[in-house]
Amino acid sequence: MSSFRTPKQFFLHFILVAFVLCNLNTASGQSNPNFLSSPVVQATYGNSYLYDIDVSDDDGDELTVVLQSGNLPDGVTLLEAAGEFSLEGIPIEAGDFPITLEVRETTTPANNELQNFTLQVTKANLTVSADDQNIVYGDAIPALSISYSGFVNSEDQTDLTTVPTASTMADMNSDAGDYIISVSGGVSDNYAFNYSAGNLNIAKADQTITFDAIEDKTYGDADFTLSASSDSGLPISFSVLSGNASVIGNTVSING
Repeated sequence: MSSFRTPKQFFLHFILVAFVLCNLNTASGQSNPNFLSSPVVQATYGNSYLYDIDVSDDDGDELTVVLQSGNLPDGVTLLEAAGEFSLEGIPIEAGDFPITLEVRETTTPANNELQNFTLQVTKANLTVSADDQNIVYGDAIPALSISYSGFVNSEDQTDLTTVPTASTMADMNSDAGDYIISVSGGVSDNYAFNYSAGNLNIAKADQTITFDAIEDKTYGDADFTLSASSDSGLPISFSVLSGNASVIGNTVSING
Protein backbone atom coordinates (compact mmCIF):
# COMPACT_ATOMS: atom_id res chain seq x y z
CA MET A 1 0.00 0.00 0.00
CA SER A 2 1.51 3.28 -1.04
CA SER A 3 1.42 6.48 1.02
CA PHE A 4 2.39 10.05 0.53
CA ARG A 5 2.72 13.13 2.68
CA THR A 6 0.78 16.21 2.07
CA PRO A 7 2.71 19.51 2.16
CA LYS A 8 1.28 20.15 5.61
CA GLN A 9 2.50 16.77 6.90
CA PHE A 10 5.94 17.31 5.37
CA PHE A 11 6.24 20.71 7.04
CA LEU A 12 5.29 19.21 10.41
CA HIS A 13 7.87 16.44 9.98
CA PHE A 14 10.55 19.03 9.17
CA ILE A 15 9.74 20.95 12.34
CA LEU A 16 10.03 17.78 14.43
CA VAL A 17 13.39 16.88 12.87
CA ALA A 18 14.70 20.40 13.41
CA PHE A 19 13.56 20.29 17.03
CA VAL A 20 15.41 17.01 17.64
CA LEU A 21 18.59 18.38 16.04
CA CYS A 22 18.34 21.51 18.16
CA ASN A 23 18.10 19.42 21.32
CA LEU A 24 21.10 17.37 20.26
CA ASN A 25 23.16 20.50 19.69
CA THR A 26 22.37 21.94 23.13
CA ALA A 27 22.85 18.74 25.10
CA SER A 28 25.12 18.49 28.15
CA GLY A 29 28.75 19.39 27.39
CA GLN A 30 28.03 21.93 24.66
CA SER A 31 28.12 25.08 26.82
CA ASN A 32 31.56 26.44 27.74
CA PRO A 33 32.52 26.72 31.42
CA ASN A 34 33.49 30.17 32.72
CA PHE A 35 35.83 31.83 35.20
CA LEU A 36 33.72 34.15 37.37
CA SER A 37 36.59 35.40 39.54
CA SER A 38 39.36 37.87 38.74
CA PRO A 39 42.84 36.63 39.65
CA VAL A 40 44.78 38.01 42.60
CA VAL A 41 47.95 39.18 40.86
CA GLN A 42 49.97 40.61 43.78
CA ALA A 43 51.81 38.69 46.48
CA THR A 44 54.74 39.33 48.81
CA TYR A 45 57.65 37.03 49.50
CA GLY A 46 57.10 35.11 52.73
CA ASN A 47 53.48 36.27 53.19
CA SER A 48 50.27 34.29 52.74
CA TYR A 49 48.69 34.37 49.28
CA LEU A 50 45.15 33.27 48.35
CA TYR A 51 43.18 33.33 45.11
CA ASP A 52 39.75 31.70 45.46
CA ILE A 53 38.89 30.50 41.96
CA ASP A 54 35.19 30.77 41.12
CA VAL A 55 34.01 28.84 38.04
CA SER A 56 30.63 27.86 36.62
CA ASP A 57 28.99 25.94 33.78
CA ASP A 58 25.48 26.64 32.48
CA ASP A 59 24.93 22.93 31.88
CA GLY A 60 25.84 22.04 35.45
CA ASP A 61 28.63 19.74 34.28
CA GLU A 62 31.35 18.72 36.71
CA LEU A 63 34.40 20.97 36.31
CA THR A 64 38.09 20.81 37.05
CA VAL A 65 40.76 23.52 37.08
CA VAL A 66 44.34 22.81 36.02
CA LEU A 67 47.54 24.76 35.44
CA GLN A 68 47.56 24.87 31.65
CA SER A 69 50.95 26.60 31.32
CA GLY A 70 53.48 28.56 33.34
CA ASN A 71 55.12 27.90 36.69
CA LEU A 72 53.78 28.72 40.12
CA PRO A 73 56.21 30.31 42.57
CA ASP A 74 57.66 27.88 45.07
CA GLY A 75 55.33 27.63 48.04
CA VAL A 76 52.11 28.29 46.06
CA THR A 77 49.88 25.36 45.06
CA LEU A 78 46.70 24.83 43.01
CA LEU A 79 44.26 23.07 45.36
CA GLU A 80 40.84 21.42 45.01
CA ALA A 81 38.54 20.54 47.89
CA ALA A 82 34.92 19.43 47.46
CA GLY A 83 34.66 21.05 44.05
CA GLU A 84 36.21 24.33 45.23
CA PHE A 85 39.46 25.53 43.69
CA SER A 86 42.16 27.91 44.90
CA LEU A 87 45.72 29.05 44.43
CA GLU A 88 47.26 29.48 47.85
CA GLY A 89 50.37 29.24 49.96
CA ILE A 90 53.36 31.28 51.09
CA PRO A 91 55.60 32.20 48.14
CA ILE A 92 59.26 31.58 48.90
CA GLU A 93 60.66 33.22 45.79
CA ALA A 94 60.10 36.71 44.41
CA GLY A 95 59.59 37.57 40.74
CA ASP A 96 57.01 37.62 37.93
CA PHE A 97 55.23 34.36 37.11
CA PRO A 98 53.09 34.19 33.92
CA ILE A 99 50.28 31.70 34.54
CA THR A 100 47.49 30.20 32.44
CA LEU A 101 44.69 28.40 34.29
CA GLU A 102 42.21 26.19 32.46
CA VAL A 103 38.71 25.28 33.61
CA ARG A 104 37.26 22.35 31.72
CA GLU A 105 34.44 19.85 31.92
CA THR A 106 35.12 16.31 33.02
CA THR A 107 32.77 15.06 30.29
CA THR A 108 33.75 14.10 26.74
CA PRO A 109 34.09 16.19 24.69
CA ALA A 110 35.39 18.62 27.34
CA ASN A 111 34.75 22.30 26.70
CA ASN A 112 37.11 24.71 28.40
CA GLU A 113 38.07 28.32 29.08
CA LEU A 114 41.49 29.82 29.82
CA GLN A 115 42.48 32.56 32.26
CA ASN A 116 45.84 34.27 31.72
CA PHE A 117 47.58 36.50 34.26
CA THR A 118 50.98 37.27 35.77
CA LEU A 119 51.46 36.73 39.49
CA GLN A 120 53.90 39.35 40.78
CA VAL A 121 55.64 38.30 43.99
CA THR A 122 57.35 41.40 45.37
CA LYS A 123 60.36 41.35 47.65
CA ALA A 124 59.78 41.52 51.40
CA ASN A 125 60.92 44.75 53.09
CA LEU A 126 63.98 44.35 55.30
CA THR A 127 65.04 47.19 57.61
CA VAL A 128 68.78 47.27 58.25
CA SER A 129 69.91 49.58 61.07
CA ALA A 130 73.41 50.55 62.12
CA ASP A 131 73.72 50.22 65.90
CA ASP A 132 74.70 53.35 67.87
CA GLN A 133 78.18 53.38 69.40
CA ASN A 134 79.78 55.41 72.21
CA ILE A 135 83.51 55.82 72.75
CA VAL A 136 85.92 58.27 74.39
CA TYR A 137 88.28 60.53 72.50
CA GLY A 138 91.44 58.63 71.62
CA ASP A 139 89.77 55.21 71.64
CA ALA A 140 89.91 53.00 68.57
CA ILE A 141 86.71 52.81 66.52
CA PRO A 142 84.86 49.66 67.65
CA ALA A 143 83.52 46.97 65.34
CA LEU A 144 80.34 48.43 63.85
CA SER A 145 77.30 46.18 64.22
CA ILE A 146 73.98 45.95 62.36
CA SER A 147 70.44 45.00 63.43
CA TYR A 148 67.74 43.56 61.14
CA SER A 149 63.94 43.69 61.15
CA GLY A 150 61.70 41.99 58.61
CA PHE A 151 63.14 38.55 57.94
CA VAL A 152 60.51 35.92 57.06
CA ASN A 153 60.49 32.13 56.88
CA SER A 154 62.86 31.93 59.88
CA GLU A 155 65.64 33.39 57.71
CA ASP A 156 68.52 35.59 58.81
CA GLN A 157 71.45 37.48 57.31
CA THR A 158 73.09 34.24 56.19
CA ASP A 159 70.30 33.93 53.61
CA LEU A 160 71.28 37.20 51.91
CA THR A 161 73.37 37.13 48.75
CA THR A 162 75.56 39.95 50.11
CA VAL A 163 75.39 41.11 53.73
CA PRO A 164 75.21 44.91 54.26
CA THR A 165 78.13 46.63 55.97
CA ALA A 166 78.36 49.63 58.30
CA SER A 167 80.98 52.38 58.08
CA THR A 168 81.84 55.81 59.49
CA MET A 169 84.14 58.66 58.51
CA ALA A 170 85.46 58.95 62.09
CA ASP A 171 88.71 57.41 63.32
CA MET A 172 90.63 57.35 66.60
CA ASN A 173 92.07 60.80 65.87
CA SER A 174 88.68 62.43 65.27
CA ASP A 175 87.61 65.21 67.62
CA ALA A 176 84.93 64.63 70.21
CA GLY A 177 81.42 64.88 68.77
CA ASP A 178 78.79 62.91 66.85
CA TYR A 179 79.45 61.05 63.60
CA ILE A 180 77.08 59.20 61.25
CA ILE A 181 77.33 55.44 60.94
CA SER A 182 76.00 54.55 57.49
CA VAL A 183 74.96 51.12 56.25
CA SER A 184 74.74 49.89 52.64
CA GLY A 185 75.66 47.17 50.18
CA GLY A 186 73.03 44.48 50.82
CA VAL A 187 72.03 42.22 47.91
CA SER A 188 69.14 39.73 47.87
CA ASP A 189 66.72 38.21 45.37
CA ASN A 190 63.93 38.20 47.95
CA TYR A 191 64.41 41.28 50.16
CA ALA A 192 64.21 45.02 49.50
CA PHE A 193 66.57 46.91 51.81
CA ASN A 194 65.58 49.94 53.89
CA TYR A 195 68.67 51.41 55.55
CA SER A 196 68.73 53.34 58.83
CA ALA A 197 71.90 55.18 59.90
CA GLY A 198 73.32 55.00 63.41
CA ASN A 199 75.31 57.48 65.52
CA LEU A 200 78.87 57.31 66.82
CA ASN A 201 79.38 59.56 69.83
CA ILE A 202 82.97 60.41 70.76
CA ALA A 203 83.00 61.84 74.27
CA LYS A 204 85.70 64.13 75.57
CA ALA A 205 88.45 62.30 77.43
CA ASP A 206 89.21 63.08 81.09
CA GLN A 207 92.68 64.43 81.88
CA THR A 208 94.71 65.23 85.00
CA ILE A 209 96.79 68.42 85.08
CA THR A 210 99.68 68.59 87.53
CA PHE A 211 100.60 72.17 88.54
CA ASP A 212 103.98 72.63 90.20
CA ALA A 213 103.83 74.60 93.46
CA ILE A 214 104.60 78.36 93.35
CA GLU A 215 106.65 79.96 96.10
CA ASP A 216 105.37 83.13 97.74
CA LYS A 217 106.27 86.22 95.76
CA THR A 218 106.50 89.93 96.62
CA TYR A 219 106.13 93.00 94.48
CA GLY A 220 109.52 93.77 93.03
CA ASP A 221 110.58 90.14 92.72
CA ALA A 222 111.90 89.08 89.36
CA ASP A 223 109.67 87.46 86.79
CA PHE A 224 109.32 83.72 87.23
CA THR A 225 108.13 80.75 85.20
CA LEU A 226 105.25 78.35 85.73
CA SER A 227 105.40 74.62 85.17
CA ALA A 228 102.52 72.16 84.65
CA SER A 229 101.81 68.97 82.72
CA SER A 230 98.82 66.94 81.54
CA ASP A 231 98.54 63.16 81.34
CA SER A 232 96.71 63.62 78.03
CA GLY A 233 99.85 65.06 76.49
CA LEU A 234 97.99 68.19 75.40
CA PRO A 235 99.81 71.55 75.69
CA ILE A 236 99.22 73.65 78.82
CA SER A 237 98.39 77.37 78.74
CA PHE A 238 98.33 79.79 81.68
CA SER A 239 96.24 82.84 82.58
CA VAL A 240 95.77 85.12 85.61
CA LEU A 241 92.30 84.86 87.10
CA SER A 242 92.78 87.63 89.70
CA GLY A 243 95.53 89.72 91.32
CA ASN A 244 98.17 92.21 90.20
CA ALA A 245 100.08 90.01 87.82
CA SER A 246 100.31 89.22 84.14
CA VAL A 247 101.46 86.15 82.26
CA ILE A 248 102.97 85.73 78.84
CA GLY A 249 103.42 82.12 77.85
CA ASN A 250 104.56 80.58 81.10
CA THR A 251 106.33 83.70 82.45
CA VAL A 252 104.65 85.68 85.24
CA SER A 253 105.31 89.35 86.05
CA ILE A 254 104.12 90.89 89.33
CA ASN A 255 102.66 94.35 88.83
CA GLY A 256 102.38 97.10 91.43
